[in-house]
Parts: sequence; structure tokens; C-alpha cells
Amino acid sequence: MKVIELRTENFKRIEAVEVRPGDRALVMVCGNNAQGKSSLLDALWGALASRLPEKPIREGADKADIEVILGDGETIKLCIHKTITPDRAYLTVTDGDGARIKTPQAILDTLYSGFTFDPEAFVRLKPREQVDALMRVCGVEDQMVKLETERLHVFDQRTMINRDLKSAEARLTAASKGLPEECPAEIDVVELTEKRKVLDQSLRKRVAHDSQIKLQARTVDDLTARAGQLQAEIDRKQSDMQELLAAANAEAERLTALKEIVLPTVELLQSEVDKLDEQISQSESVNRLVQQFDQANTLSLSVAEQQGKSDSLTRKLDRIDKQKADLVGAANLAVPGLSFDSSQVYYNGVPIQDCAASERLRIGVMLGMKAHPELRILRIEHGSLLDEDNRKMLAEMAEIEDFQFWVESVGEHAECGIIIEAGKIKESK
Repeated sequence: MKVIELRTENFKRIEAVEVRPGDRALVMVCGNNAQGKSSLLDALWGALASRLPEKPIREGADKADIEVILGDGETIKLCIHKTITPDRAYLTVTDGDGARIKTPQAILDTLYSGFTFDPEAFVRLKPREQVDALMRVCGVEDQMVKLETERLHVFDQRTMINRDLKSAEARLTAASKGLPEECPAEIDVVELTEKRKVLDQSLRKRVAHDSQIKLQARTVDDLTARAGQLQAEIDRKQSDMQELLAAANAEAERLTALKEIVLPTVELLQSEVDKLDEQISQSESVNRLVQQFDQANTLSLSVAEQQGKSDSLTRKLDRIDKQKADLVGAANLAVPGLSFDSSQVYYNGVPIQDCAASERLRIGVMLGMKAHPELRILRIEHGSLLDEDNRKMLAEMAEIEDFQFWVESVGEHAECGIIIEAGKIKESK
């Protein structure tokens, strides 16, 4: 649909204007500054949009009226009438048969987007806003937002994992510092202590046994000496001597029995005790070394686990990036050579803001035409900045795509179709 007729009264600077573009593809609206040319195009915008400018009613008037007839050729499809008062706006929309539409604004909202009327607005957006607008045009916004949200979540996860990974690696490095190549066997202090107790008991037993032997030897010596002393009295005390000799023989037998008992020597037992004492004294440093090896092994496992998680999340990010790239590749971008990533839009590999003005204009126009092809109207706000080649390019694009471009230009020149002066049409060609 294109504009068949536009009528407006008392809208902004417009007093009363009626325009029938006819079959013109390029509708040039000209005039000096502050005469009402922007107001005329704003009226067309205001008829369709739910939002109005801050002061839509002309100074001195009590209301403003806008009427737009849309259709194909002379076939009327929609009639839009909006009356604006200081309190509110009244909108009426009828179809080609004159039937009133119950939800007029909802119908109009489906016909245009933020840059449908002004393709240059797309170029003026920030790089990230251009990406959002392009995704809306291509119908992939919801999918891309979902992928971006998932990617951000995975990226945050990997950041946390990598932070833990670096911490684990630092702890592993510190724990491994100064360790020998091989871990020594851990010393069982409890077992060694128990062995020492047994040896202590054997040592005490042997010392007591030796003391008993010495005591017994002295006893034998004493008895033998007494026997010798009694030898002189043998005639006189023969019976006593026999008893003493018998006692001495008995004690000698006991001595022999004691000597026959096989026990470790004191020197051997003391040597075993010394060995255990040395092992026990070394146990603290050795076991501390074993603990360091255990800690290093635990940290090594933790590093491997964190690295595995990080690598898994990196692969997931790569899959998401590939999905995004596939989504971009499958999108119908309307402009050959146009592409985008998560941060900006490119034309033939060059950021769009770095492209030539004519390229930016062409891209904006083609995207505007793709956004809502049913309403075949675009607004070029800064027509005064267009050179002859750009105006010719716009005219050819409008003719080929069967669109109607409303171009605003300052001043009066031969190409002007509508000249606005003091809120009215001065001349129409």
C-alpha cells in the first residue's frame, strides 16, 4: 500500500494541506526552514503511530486533523482519520469498503517499524542497536537473544571455573616446590613405638637377668670361701662341711641353668632401640614429605578436573558461536554483502558506519523496504544532503520495488514536487 491522499489541518506548522502523490515514486517535499515541510511528513507519521509529538496542534487552533488514504493505485485499502485535541487523540480506520475496523491502532502497528519511514534512522543507530534492528527485520531476534543469553551464562560459568583453575594451579605449584622426584614410604610411628616398647621390656629383662647372674656368682664365691674356711674345721665339723658343699653344688647347678638360658645380648638390644629411635626422629620430616605429595596429587586432580570443565564450556561456547554464525548465514538480510555479529553490522566486511554515505543510504532503504513490505512508504528526512546520483539511485529503487519515497529537502529547486510555505502548499508540480 502507498499513499493515495494525505490531508491535514492545524498539525504543528501546517495550516491546511492536501496532497495526492499520484504515481510518483519520489515525492519531493521542499521549502525553506520553519515553513512546515517536516510537519507535513510528521502528519503522515502521526496518523500511523500511537505516539504524537509534544505539541501536535498548530498555535491558535483547538484541534488538529489528519486523514490518510492508503491503497494500490486508485484502489483504496485503508482510510485513516485522526483528530487530535489537547486532551487526547481520536483514531478511526476503515477498510476499502468503508467498514470500520475495531482495533485500528493494532492494525497500524503491524504496518511500520521504527525506521520504516526514515531508512537513514537505521544508519544513525549505535552499532549494537543496528544489530538489534537488523535481527528484527530478518525475524531472528528471538533466536539470537536466546543464544546470546545462553552464551553469556556459559561464559560466566567458564570465567568462574577458570578463576578456580588458576587458584588450584597456584596452590599446586606452591605445594610441589622442593619435592623430590619420588615420594618416600610413610613411616608408621605407632608401629615403631610398639616395637620399641617390646625391646625396652627385653632390655630390662636382660639387665635383670645379668644382675641375677652376678648376684648368684657372688653367692657361689661366698659359699666356696666359707667352705674353705670350714675345711680347717673339717675334722671338727665334718657334717656341717658336707651340708655346705651340698648347698654349694646345688647353687652351682642353678648357676649353670641360668647361663644356659639364651637371651639377646645387651649390646644387640641397645642397637635395635637406637635404630627405632632414629626412625622415630625421622618420621616427622618423612611423613610431612608424604603429606606434601598427597596434597600435590589432590591438587593435580583438582586442576585436571577444573581444566576439563573449562575445556567443556569452551567447546559449548564454540557450538553457540557456530549456531549464531549459522543463524546469520541463513538469515535473509535483503542486502547482498550485508552481515552482522553480536556487536555490529558489516557491509562487504566493513563496519557500516565506515561505509560511504551512498552505501549507508542504500542499505537503510533496502532494509526499510524489507521491514514491512505491505506499507510501501519510506521517509528520507535529510534530502538536502543527497547529491544528484543519490536522488537518481532512490528514484530507481522506488520504481523497481514499487515504493513511494517521501523526501524532505530545504529550499526550492526544479525537482521539487511539493513546496510548503507558511503551512500551505505554494506550488505543486
